[in-house]
Amino acid sequence: MTSTGSQRNSSSKLEPALTVTISGIPTLYSRAVKVFGAIRNAIGPFKATNLVIVRGGTCNVQFEKKENREKCLKSKIMMWGFSEPLKVAPYQEKDNVMESAGFRPRVVDTVATSPTAEAKEQSASSAQQGNLTINVGIFFLKKDITELHKFFTTSMTENLLPHERYTYVQLTSVNGRTLRSFPIGKRVSIQVVGLFRNGSQQSAIVQINDPEIAALCPSSNPTVTLACSDNSVVPQQVNMDMAKRTGNGPTFQGTLGYLNAENRVITSTMTQVQQ
Repeated sequence: MTSTGSQRNSSSKLEPALTVTISGIPTLYSRAVKVFGAIRNAIGPFKATNLVIVRGGTCNVQFEKKENREKCLKSKIMMWGFSEPLKVAPYQEKDNVMESAGFRPRVVDTVATSPTAEAKEQSASSAQQGNLTINVGIFFLKKDITELHKFFTTSMTENLLPHERYTYVQLTSVNGRTLRSFPIGKRVSIQVVGLFRNGSQQSAIVQINDPEIAALCPSSNPTVTLACSDNSVVPQQVNMDMAKRTGNGPTFQGTLGYLNAENRVITSTMTQVQQ
C-alpha cells in the first residue's frame, strides 16, 4: 500500500510545500493507518514521507508529491461513521501551528471514572463489556462458508486441514464503549482475490468492496483463515506475493459484526452465524 511507504524520522524537518495539517480526528481513529485510509479514499494512492503521529486529534502529513498535497487540501477527507469532514490546512512552520491555522486540538484522553460513578451509569455487565477487547469483523452465513471452502479445495486441489477456524475477516479491535459507533449489521461485499496454503494454515485473501469498511482494516490484503493443522497454530497475515491469484474470484455478502465475551458472533440481524 503506497500510502504507508517509507517514512522519515519524526525529528526530520517538514517541508511546508509538501505538508498539510489535519485535525478533528476522532479518538476512535487516532492512528496513522486510519488517517491514511481516509486520505486514500479521497485522493487515491499516495506516499507519506514523514512519521505520522496523531496527537490531540491532529497530525501533519508530508506527501512525496506536491500534487497529492494539493488534492488533499481541496478534497473532503471523511472518517467512516462521521458526517463532518476532517479539517485540512497548509502546514505552517510555527510553534503554535495549530492555533495559527485556526484549529484548537481536542483533548482525546479518556477521563477515568470511579467504579461507583460508573455503576450509576450502566449495569455491571455493561461495565465489564466496556473493558473487554472486542474483535470486529465481517462474518458469513454457513452456506457462504461452505462455498468458500469448496472454492478453495477445488482451486488448490487439496482437502482442508483438520482444524477449521472461524471464517471471517477481522477488521479491528475495540472496547464495548466504542463499539456503538460501528454500523453493526451492515451488509458488506467481499471478493476472493488470492488463495494461500502451507503446512500449517490455509487462507483466502479478499478484497473488501465497501471503501468505508475497508478503511478499518490495517492490512491492504485482508486474510481469511479457513483451516489450520492444529489448534496451537497462530494464523499469519498473508501477502499477495505469497498467494495464488484467483483473478475474478467469487463474491460473498458478509455482515459487520463482532465476537462477544462467549466467542459468539453477534450482528443486528442474527445472534449467531457460526456454531
